[in-house]
Amino acid sequence: MSFRSQHISTRTKTGAVIALLFVLSLVFLAYFMIHSNRQQQAYRNYSQKQVIEAKQAIADIWEKHLYWVIYDFSTWDEMVEYAADPSALHHNQVEAFLDSLPPWYEIDGAWVFNLSGDLVYENKQLCAEDLHPSYFSAMLQEHLHEANLMQYYKVVEDTLVLIQGATIHHTEDTDREGEPQGYMFFAKCWSGEPIDLLEAMTGSEIAAVTAEQGRAQYEHEERTMQVAFSGKDGEDAAFLLFQKRVDFADMLQEKSRSILIILLSFTIIAFFALLAALQQWVNKPLQLVARTIKNNSKEHIPELKNASKEFAMIGELTETFIQQKEDLKEQKEKAEEANRLKTAFLANVSHEIRTPMTGVMGFSELLISDENLSREEQKEYLDVIYANGQFLLLLIDDLIDLAKIDSGNMTIKKEKFDVHQLMLELFANYSKSELAKKKDLKMVLDADPQHSDPIITTDRLRLQQILSNLLSNAIKFTQSGQVTLGYRLSDDDASIHFFVSDTGPGIAKEDHEKIFERFAQLDQGKNERKQQGTGLGLAICKETAKLLGGEIQIESALGRGTTFIIILPKNLQFVND
Repeated sequence: MSFRSQHISTRTKTGAVIALLFVLSLVFLAYFMIHSNRQQQAYRNYSQKQVIEAKQAIADIWEKHLYWVIYDFSTWDEMVEYAADPSALHHNQVEAFLDSLPPWYEIDGAWVFNLSGDLVYENKQLCAEDLHPSYFSAMLQEHLHEANLMQYYKVVEDTLVLIQGATIHHTEDTDREGEPQGYMFFAKCWSGEPIDLLEAMTGSEIAAVTAEQGRAQYEHEERTMQVAFSGKDGEDAAFLLFQKRVDFADMLQEKSRSILIILLSFTIIAFFALLAALQQWVNKPLQLVARTIKNNSKEHIPELKNASKEFAMIGELTETFIQQKEDLKEQKEKAEEANRLKTAFLANVSHEIRTPMTGVMGFSELLISDENLSREEQKEYLDVIYANGQFLLLLIDDLIDLAKIDSGNMTIKKEKFDVHQLMLELFANYSKSELAKKKDLKMVLDADPQHSDPIITTDRLRLQQILSNLLSNAIKFTQSGQVTLGYRLSDDDASIHFFVSDTGPGIAKEDHEKIFERFAQLDQGKNERKQQGTGLGLAICKETAKLLGGEIQIESALGRGTTFIIILPKNLQFVND
């Protein structure tokens, strides 16, 4: 806008400029209020989404952890007997296991009922102390009788409680198809660590309330967000209320009048002075801030640090925020992975140890208590005890080897030996395998026709360990056909390729990497059980092959069998050689 000075006085022009700025300020204020309301709603929607995602992340960890513990403990022959007669002397082991639940598995309440609904065991602490056994009523047990597994939430003394129930079954009834033999309930209080973590992740104060309390407070408190949890009837039975500690959108709206006064005064006094400097001192740095926040990138932060003091501070804070966000994401992934490995370790190792121990203890008790056993029966029982003891030793050896590999203490010995002689020994041992004979599997030795007696330098024991593990797996997973053990020397005579092939069900391509992970066991299908084992064997084979300077490859497809190939140098080289 331009004015001719001969027609309009300075006072008029000044008034016009002030009036114009006033009108523009009113327009800006109107836009600011509308924009603030939109921002407030967007901020609230984002906060609600953040709260739900944080709650779901924590809930997944605790629910899955509690699920695997109750699933494992409720399929146990000793637990079936304990529910039927808890006073028996040989059930001290079961009570010891149950008593170890709070410290080892972070469970705050455990209850065991027999089929008649009578309480036979109770162990509770913290908020679970307010859960009376009568709460698990006959109606609830009847519902559990039909569902086998159930989960729901409840508020007890201002604390959210996760409750999971399971019917008790024999060890072999892992699919829970048979009749229940009792009922088990576990409780986990959402207090301490999970609530502290949620508060830190969402920047909120958290309180647990019943459904009625949650609806009433939510209607009268706009800054409160709520997340519902299902009760035993499937309806919302409990709420976690999240009260934001600092609500920037509300603060901005409350101070809008003060901002208007400051804005008008500042505009009249400083409009012309700031106009020239606006582009260089404000507009450009603001664009850099916007790009940095929008792209979540550190690319423009050096330019911000070279701007004015305020934008330099914003650049440092933004850089710190981005770094903290990346660190938090990394720590979250590490925590989730650590929890997954811990859960997998506990679920696999505890089950694999308890199964043979049950056999050892059971048949040992029979040998002690029954004096009328024939020598054939005694030998049969001793064979079972010996077989289970061997399995326990193998499991312990796997765990020890894994610990040695992780700590870098695995000993590798360099020695020369005849490969063909080793292959003959392995072939002779596994040809006599009871399991191979039972399945009528054909065992084949496929030696390199170009090299009858190759000599290599490596650790014979570790190589034998790898091949033995692969042969055992091949026999275990192959129902019919043949298992082949063989070797070939490379064309340049620098390496040797060992292979173990089978005509088993094969492994899908997407699972080729997964089978070498620790505790990994592939699902063999609905009607097939998982094979016995902890899932450590192939992981140990892979790490051992690396220590020998080689690698393991796999060639397999569903329905076409599997071939594992171990590629080793003919001469083992140490780092200090």
